[in-house]
Amino acid sequence: MFEKELKLDALEKALQPVLEDYDWIIIDTPPSLSEQTLMPLNTKSDGGSYVVIMFDGSMFTYYAIPKFLDIVQASREFLNPDLQVAGILFSLIDARVKENEPMQEAIEQEYPNLTFQSIIKRKATTRRIAIEGFFDNHELASAV
Repeated sequence: MFEKELKLDALEKALQPVLEDYDWIIIDTPPSLSEQTLMPLNTKSDGGSYVVIMFDGSMFTYYAIPKFLDIVQASREFLNPDLQVAGILFSLIDARVKENEPMQEAIEQEYPNLTFQSIIKRKATTRRIAIEGFFDNHELASAV
C-alpha cells in the first residue's frame, strides 16, 4: 500500500514547481483504469481538482460512467477530498449516427445536472487538429 501511495502522488510532486505558473492544467488520461488515470484523480491543487467525463455516444462509455463515478468517489474519500466532477462532455459525436441521440438522452436523464451544453462533433476537421493545431487553423470554425 505504501508503494502505491508514493506512485499515486508522483504527478502531484512533478507538477508542484509549475502550479503557480498556470490557472489550469489539463491532463488527458487513458480510458482504462491504470496508474495514468488514478494519478491525476489524486493530484491535489489549491484551486481544487476537476474531472470532465468524455462521452462518445457508445454503449461502452455509457456503462463505464457509473463505474468511473465510483472511482472518483473513492479517490475523493481516500486521497483527494477536493476532487469534483465538472460534468459530462459529449465528444466525438457523429451527427450521422442515429444511435447517438437515444444515448445522449439517456445520459441527460440519468445525470441531469452533470451534462455540458456544448457538444464536440466528430468531423474530419476535428481529427486534423492534431496535424494543423489550434492556432491559425481556418478549419476550426466548421468543427464547432
